[in-house]
Amino acid sequence: MPFFENNFVRLHYYQYGIGKQILIAFHGFGMRGNQFAKLEDALGNKYTIYSFDLFFHGQTQLSDDTVNTIRKGFDTSQIANAITEFLTSINQPESPFSLLSYSIGAKLALALLVQMPQRVKKAYFIAADGFETNTVLKICSSRYINNWLLKLVYHPKTLHYILKKLYQLGYIDEALHRILSFEFSTQAYRMVSYKTITYYSRLRFNKIQLAQIINKNHIETHFFFGKYDKLFPAGIAYRFGKLLRTPHIHIFNQGHELINDELNNYLKTIL
Repeated sequence: MPFFENNFVRLHYYQYGIGKQILIAFHGFGMRGNQFAKLEDALGNKYTIYSFDLFFHGQTQLSDDTVNTIRKGFDTSQIANAITEFLTSINQPESPFSLLSYSIGAKLALALLVQMPQRVKKAYFIAADGFETNTVLKICSSRYINNWLLKLVYHPKTLHYILKKLYQLGYIDEALHRILSFEFSTQAYRMVSYKTITYYSRLRFNKIQLAQIINKNHIETHFFFGKYDKLFPAGIAYRFGKLLRTPHIHIFNQGHELINDELNNYLKTIL
């Protein structure tokens, strides 16, 4: 299994497709880099896909993943440097690339877009986090709540009660409730979830700046959202799309789980 390593992170990745263009991919919370195997049929002839395990997922490992480091979060230059070095390692030091991301993985895609926009050709954002601050994640990033969340790692009954209430109140849909229930099922999993929520909550973007970068660099940008997604609703795409010269917005009659056969078949038609 392929890895790339520098002084910041040891990245594990999957490679799909035989296309001449490069597609850098980041999966969603609780998944692995192989999540995008489902889309190889649609994308694989055009792209060679390098799909990375996110931080705290799969076999990717940060050089320093102590709680203090996690609470500080990371800046966009760290992942940009890692991907720049990775591209050099596969003999593509100056090549342009496109971005594919789902849910929380969109934050890493946005980090690359901000840091190296001149190299990004296209961006595919699926049920994307990062364009607007999620209320629940924003609350979780406060120091008091963050300390409380760390305690919940060791109190599963309370955590599952909170999940149930979030589902009942409509903050998360059935699919996400199922995923989170699994990810919070053991103490080790709960610690991974705590680290993920905390580390990524520090990474925020300015919508105006993002739009200016996309417009200035003529980055073809596609948004795929579920009509019934409670976590990242389709309105995010419409609101951000108003800031772009040529937005491409695709809405599905689904919830948050969009990496499926329907999306694969749809991508075939637009590619």
